[in-house]
Amino acid sequence: MEIMSVSPEKNFEVRTEVWETRNSLWVYSPSIWDAKHSDYIFSFEDENWSVDTSVWKDDATVILCLRKFPGNHRPDSLMVEIDCLALRAKVLATATALTLDDLEGALDKALKFDR
Repeated sequence: MEIMSVSPEKNFEVRTEVWETRNSLWVYSPSIWDAKHSDYIFSFEDENWSVDTSVWKDDATVILCLRKFPGNHRPDSLMVEIDCLALRAKVLATATALTLDDLEGALDKALKFDR
């Protein structure tokens, strides 16, 4: 597990499990760690989700740019805003507000797969 980014007050971290899917093709499966309570507040069930960037808006809100391996879908990536205190997320393209439990399913539905 690698730390990708840390919130300004160091209360939360975006962590990644990095694995090689193909020769020199890496997936950075993200999760969010609550450092104060020593527990994960979010992680994907499907390890094929990969985070490209994580930007903290404030100490509890992070914006992630996500892709899903193998990439045979549109859009290529999705932006998500996660409120680590409220345990809520928003898919920025649709402004759909969700619980963290519903986030992965909503992201999967937002992808249109090529045939």
